[in-house]
Amino acid sequence: MKSCEARQYSDQKVCHRCNLVWDTNDPEPPECRPEPGEKQRGRAAIEQLRQSLEKESSTGGCVTGNKER
Repeated sequence: MKSCEARQYSDQKVCHRCNLVWDTNDPEPPECRPEPGEKQRGRAAIEQLRQSLEKESSTGGCVTGNKER
């Protein structure tokens, strides 16, 4: 996930990427939301690693990574 992109305007902070607004002095500011598609990319990467490990364990050897992206 990207770092927070919030900007301060007077006594408020605004994150246009997350569409959040909060008080600058808020002791518990909201967490940034993931970018659209970020969660799906992470899940796809985990699934690719899982398949690679399953293939490796079934062949008993090392499998080189898939270079397609």
